[in-house]
Amino acid sequence: MKKNFLVTTGLIDTWEFNENNFLLGKWCEFYEFNDFDKKKFKREMPQGISIIKNIYHWNNNEKKFVDYENLKNVHENLLEIISSKLSIIHNINGNKEYWRVIISNWLGQYITIIFDRWENIRIFFEKNNTEKFYSNFIPLNDLDYIPKNHEKFITYSQSDEWNHLIYLRLLRFLNIQNLSLIKKEIVKEKLNTNHQTKDSPVDINIIKLADNIISKFAFRFNKIIFDTFYFPKKEYLKICLRCKLIPSIYSNFFNFSVKSNGLLKDDKRTRFKKLLLETNTHDKFIQFLLLNLHNDIPESYIEDFDMIRKKILPLAKKKKIIFSMHSMAVNDNFKIYIAETKKVGSKYIYSDHGGGLTVISDEGQKLDPLFNLNEKISYKIIRYDRTEKNKSIYFFLSPTLPIIRLKKKKEVIIAVLFLLKRENTQSNLRQDRIWTNRLTYLMNLLSLSIISILKLNRK
Repeated sequence: MKKNFLVTTGLIDTWEFNENNFLLGKWCEFYEFNDFDKKKFKREMPQGISIIKNIYHWNNNEKKFVDYENLKNVHENLLEIISSKLSIIHNINGNKEYWRVIISNWLGQYITIIFDRWENIRIFFEKNNTEKFYSNFIPLNDLDYIPKNHEKFITYSQSDEWNHLIYLRLLRFLNIQNLSLIKKEIVKEKLNTNHQTKDSPVDINIIKLADNIISKFAFRFNKIIFDTFYFPKKEYLKICLRCKLIPSIYSNFFNFSVKSNGLLKDDKRTRFKKLLLETNTHDKFIQFLLLNLHNDIPESYIEDFDMIRKKILPLAKKKKIIFSMHSMAVNDNFKIYIAETKKVGSKYIYSDHGGGLTVISDEGQKLDPLFNLNEKISYKIIRYDRTEKNKSIYFFLSPTLPIIRLKKKKEVIIAVLFLLKRENTQSNLRQDRIWTNRLTYLMNLLSLSIISILKLNRK
């Protein structure tokens, strides 16, 4: 009789091809990934593999919006806790709003990702609580997956290895009675994974180098900073001439690195762990977060924070108006700069990328994966949303896109939706079906008919 094996990620080595393989989600289907050698798989693996697929919990829209409200509260409570602990270990007078600018986006992603994995496990074993299950695990070292910064965290959160580690922590914490974990000794370097990295084109690197040289002078001279903004060139030059600015997009200005203090030489992470464990809560999910935050929080908020801040402080002394579109998302250096320069009265103005369409439920409930971060930290916001009633939010289009004008009746617009093989679950909260509906809505506004919508899986 075949045994039941739970598969949590796309790591091939955790499968048991001669047993029943219960897949936790679509991300486990490594044989469907574009960069997987399907011919080799069919040639080397046994025929008739038993695969049982699971229904994804956020396919249920009602649950998704209920969870969103819950996660929003968890995020705000944890932000309060973490802010005070970070101020202690860095010996600075940083309140909750100061740390909101720096860590809120990362924390929101982290909480949502962990909750998604938590629910996958919880719901699976609620449905399968009578049968015996096994799950293979590969011992991985937590220290190998501490991210350098927010951007590196996103890379890890998309990897099977990191998710395997998270699921293993969850399975051990939840102590599921009808599950037995089986250790598989595999050297990390020999894991069967499907990751590819691409270098930036040479011409892009040259442009960044040139802009980096100009931006050093522009940042000192300009009172208005347009950070990583996508302007039509002529429009941007007109703005610079009118405002007497040195043209620069600061594409690489905040992308500096600092020499790491080293995890073994600095005890701040250990102190942070101890401070978090002083927090009392009866909520099991929050307990899990408090136990594991020290393993996953980026070095840029712990070991490297003081050095980044020291380099940022001279830049943050002058009062400026900063327009930005992308950097607040994952650039920790930029986030620390904004938190510091706001102290001297600088004004941060955020423009939504792509117009900032918001996911809305059938009942009119809005879902913002950033938990309204931009509304809370920005002086003004530029957003194409005529339903917005907040007077601090301008609903006119920013000059990042030319107005669409149809010169001929038979013009065609091609829209392609790229889907990641594993969404990092801020994306899971707004799935492809929602974006398909939004695309349909846009086409209707433009009085266009949709011939077809093509969705492609990104490698």
